[in-house]
Amino acid sequence: MKSVFMAITLAVFCANSFSQGYITQLGHGIEVLKIHGHRDGGITVWVDSSSVQNPDNCGGVDRLHIPSNLQGYDTMVTLVTTAFTANKKIGFWSSGCDNIPFWGGARTYPIIKDVWLTN
Repeated sequence: MKSVFMAITLAVFCANSFSQGYITQLGHGIEVLKIHGHRDGGITVWVDSSSVQNPDNCGGVDRLHIPSNLQGYDTMVTLVTTAFTANKKIGFWSSGCDNIPFWGGARTYPIIKDVWLTN
């Protein structure tokens, strides 16, 4: 029984770790509703979940996570805050899901790896 549980856990972990895809279509974007900066340096970006895809099958897509340890983090944060303050739309590409400790619980959200501004 224990080995069955371990196999299922490993399969779920691998599926979530290696999934990736567009949250918004390439070249298209969505409105940033809110931004939350975390004390660890990461940010959470709120978006309208009815306007996005969920390629990683995360638990939720109303919040997108940009961890502070990502290469290009400063550029991504600049683009997100620019989109928010200028009322521009922004596109997202994700790779995997993660629990955001600040929000608690076991719900996972997309880890953003690429962003782009649109009109």
